[in-house]
Amino acid sequence: MKVLFVGDICGRPGRQAAQTLIPELRRELDLDFVIANGENAAGGVGLTPDILQEFLQQGVDVVTSGNHIWDKRDIFKCIDAEPRLLRPANYPSGTPGRGWGVFETPFARIAVVNLAGRVYMPPVDCPVSSSRRDLAPDWQQGGFDCCGNACGSDFREKSLRLLLGRACSLRGGNAYPCTDCG
Repeated sequence: MKVLFVGDICGRPGRQAAQTLIPELRRELDLDFVIANGENAAGGVGLTPDILQEFLQQGVDVVTSGNHIWDKRDIFKCIDAEPRLLRPANYPSGTPGRGWGVFETPFARIAVVNLAGRVYMPPVDCPVSSSRRDLAPDWQQGGFDCCGNACGSDFREKSLRLLLGRACSLRGGNAYPCTDCG
């Protein structure tokens, strides 16, 4: 299966590039599934329902996010209703939206998990332990390929392959290396 991860799409320039490149790459590479991080697509921070729909119409199958998903209040109108929009799964219980989903492709079922790191980020549950706790019953059933998106500021947190030993593909978005590590 051919999966394309598109990193952090930022503002109008990022959206314009995505509008051109995603459909072209989907055709040229005969892609089966496209995942894009859209949390900074609206003016550099946040995501709106209209921009989300643009991404889906361009051929993005799942839009992931991170802590900036909440920066445009309009997103609350659709985050519960749109299963293809994922907020970090390790946000507290009761947070609107969902953090992961299983999606059908012509070749396989694919699970996409979206997690937030904790270093230099707003406080959230531990990505690994919360994933094991919340996702374990469904993941034990299996029957799907797995992809993960990790939004965080520390490269060390990108090693979330520990996620139940199931992640076959992992990408990190919004990674900012520590430049003042004394």
